[in-house]
Amino acid sequence: MKTKFKKATGHGNHWGCLGESTEEMIKKFIPLTIAHGKLGAQVQRVGRWFDMPKPAEERLAAIIHTPERLGCMVILVSDQRTKRNSLLTAYPYAKPVGKHSIKLDEIRDWGNETEAVLVCNGDKAQVAFFDTHYYENQDRYTTGETYDFALAGLIYMARCTNDETFQTTDQEVLKKTYAAWGEEPKRLADGSIAPITHTLAGCTGLAGRSEDYPEDAEFYCIIKAVAEFDLEGIHIYQITPEPGEDADVPMPGVIFGAASAFENGYIPKVGDSIGGGLWMQGCLVPDHE
Repeated sequence: MKTKFKKATGHGNHWGCLGESTEEMIKKFIPLTIAHGKLGAQVQRVGRWFDMPKPAEERLAAIIHTPERLGCMVILVSDQRTKRNSLLTAYPYAKPVGKHSIKLDEIRDWGNETEAVLVCNGDKAQVAFFDTHYYENQDRYTTGETYDFALAGLIYMARCTNDETFQTTDQEVLKKTYAAWGEEPKRLADGSIAPITHTLAGCTGLAGRSEDYPEDAEFYCIIKAVAEFDLEGIHIYQITPEPGEDADVPMPGVIFGAASAFENGYIPKVGDSIGGGLWMQGCLVPDHE
């Protein structure tokens, strides 16, 4: 099922994944990408952009500037009749790694048939992501079918969770928890069930934050590997997360975070646990290699 979405879309806050100032990131990366990027795919089509007065022959050209595995993609649209180019969209662009075979449940087209969020279901968890190659792959998708996707995450904000804990205090939840364990609950002096303390160290998981923006996710992971690189003056950490014990949970194969995105000046280290919010990207596996 393809659904048109003309609201709750856009890349404003996504640029914040590269730095603290969205406006500065846009001013920096769009001209840089157009001037120095490499031409990716070109797509010839009849104009279907939602605010065009009438259909027209047009060509989409994707220009990619990724000195490392993270950079920017700019998509230009040219009206073949007038021979004029216009900027259609631009966004931070990550080259994902890995492969998840997951069922495509819903296509949330942003109204220009160039950008969309795909909502998919793995065996045990849902994942949604912005498809960075939707402009060239949209005709290959059928909802209900299973595809091989590679995933990446761009961090909005993250923190070290090595020493972070939280408690379950709801009495009904506690009763069900102990019943599932087949154990007698521990009780306080007043007869109520004692809270259970959980630690986030060692946790791995991914969950959408809202229905309107399912591609924005809360994540937790253990750092398997970390590398550093400079992206046009921005210090970037490239994190490989441990897949976790449940391989059916579709975690991104790589996560990128600007140094400014980590709270309290934290520097990612192998073996540490981290958590926070990120923007999920993905594409069909053959298209990211």
